[in-house]
Amino acid sequence: MQDQAPRPPAGFEPLFRTSPFLDTVGPLFYRKEPDGGFVVGLRVLPKHANTRLAFANAFLVVNGERLVRASAVFSRSGGALPGSASAEPGAPAGQ
Repeated sequence: MQDQAPRPPAGFEPLFRTSPFLDTVGPLFYRKEPDGGFVVGLRVLPKHANTRLAFANAFLVVNGERLVRASAVFSRSGGALPGSASAEPGAPAGQ
């Protein structure tokens, strides 16, 4: 059976701190820097994937200058939106 425990990225070791939040988003790893700081690393696992959300950003650029930025978060559902034509029985597909 394949080892399911994520291995730290090269040069990293398991983070020395823990909490219920860190246990949920982790496992987290860290690497010490020569200046005394440290870098946090994460192995992305299937539990981190959220297929139910989509993130979008849009920019309006005129003559090379960004004038407007818009962002949105969309939640995917298992079916058509209530009240839409495709949600009604007998409605043609794609409407």
